[in-house]
Parts: sequence; structure tokens; C-alpha cells
Amino acid sequence: MIQRVIKAICDGKTNLDNACHRTYTDDKILYRGAHGDRIETFSNGTCIAPNSCANCNDGFYNDMSGHCSICPKIDHCKHRRCTTVSDNHCEYCDGEIKDKLYWRAYTRHKDSLGNEDLHMKNCIQTCSWRKDSTRCYPGRCDNETAASCECNDGFGGKHCQTITRDTAIAFASIKLRGANPTDDPVETPDDPNDPIPRDTKWTKNVLINQAMLQVTANFKVNMTANPPSKTGDKHFITDFKYGITKGIMKLALIRGS
Repeated sequence: MIQRVIKAICDGKTNLDNACHRTYTDDKILYRGAHGDRIETFSNGTCIAPNSCANCNDGFYNDMSGHCSICPKIDHCKHRRCTTVSDNHCEYCDGEIKDKLYWRAYTRHKDSLGNEDLHMKNCIQTCSWRKDSTRCYPGRCDNETAASCECNDGFGGKHCQTITRDTAIAFASIKLRGANPTDDPVETPDDPNDPIPRDTKWTKNVLINQAMLQVTANFKVNMTANPPSKTGDKHFITDFKYGITKGIMKLALIRGS
């Protein structure tokens, strides 16, 4: 008695001919692991019916054309997962150390407008520690995305690192002395508590060789940024300080004839 074994054919191949299998050289799936990412470019798969595959590797799907094809690309996504093109979604974005606020450089929980993306079809850049994004500090990213960054009042720049508000000078006094220590010093302004604008001060002393400056200044802002996290668990900013670090005085001595 002769038995005929019927084998399913997928794109002209049977399982004996590695039906359903594809190896990609221009794309890959990266599985997140405790010791780093694992790369997969091979689809695997078993032909179970005409042009129908099963047992595709994670990140690959039965395309109903006889192959296990890789899930469509999502920008900045390392691990896509799908059973069809329509349910393709991201399991793991680039720079996602943990799936937690302030621990991911890209998030799969937001769309391009900053709205919640329950289907995880995007990887949107967040405010993060990376140079290609913005630290946005001191500032706020109310929906996590880099596009939503608003610097704290008084700060600006790509990372909110630039002080944009002038320092308030509350007191300023300069004394100019000559070579003779018994001569009275020349002082300006007349009221040190109201130092701006600074008027030109004239003197008959032509031997001035010493200048002494006393200044009181302050820089205050209403800090609305979330506080740093010393452990780094609740924010990637672990410490932040701001204030006046130095002052520069420019003195122009004009001698008349």
C-alpha cells in the first residue's frame, strides 16, 4: 500500500526547503535582556497551509504570502511585535532603560502630539539626559515629550541652561584713590542704593592708581521645575544649583587736557 504525504507549500517551498524562512540584512529585532540586547535577523517559521506560516520568531509575522516577515519599522523602536501589519506596535524604544518616567529617552506611550498612545505605535523623543534631546532643566515637560519643554522663567536655551534674566544690583559703590593716601577718594554713584544708571564722575585727581568696588546683587526666580532626585530614581537630574558666580567691572579712565 502506497501512502501519499501531502506537504503544505509556502511560496513554492515546503518545510524541507526551509519554507517561511527569511534572513534580513537591512533590518533587525532587538530583544531586551538583563545583560544587553540580543539581535535577531532570522524569521524562523513553519509552513502549515498554502502560503500560511506559523511559529514565526518574536518580531516576525505570517504575511499570508508564504513568509514570516519582519514587523514593519517604527522609528527609534528596537523591538516591534505584530501578528499583522495593522496591529504592529513597539515593545521597547531606543534609550528605554526602564519603562518609567525620566528613565526613557524615547517613549512608546505618547503620539506625535503628546497624547496618550495606548497602542504604542510610536517612539517619541522625551526630555532626557541625552545630548540629542533636551534636559529641559530647570523647566518642565508636562507630557514628557521633548516638544513640550518649557524652560523655567529666567532660563532659556536648548537645555534651559542659559540665564536670560538680568541680575538685580541692589547696591554698588566704587572708590578711586590716588597715590597720596591722604587725598579724599572719589566715590560714585552719589547714592549706592540706586546705582543704575551710572553717571560719569569727574575729578581733578590725575594720579588715580587704585579702584575699590563694592557690589550687592541678587538673582531670584520662581522655581517651578520638579526638584532633582539625589538617587536618580525620580529624575535624571540629581543636583542643581544656580546663582551669581562672578562679576566683571569695566573702568574707563579718561584724562582731559
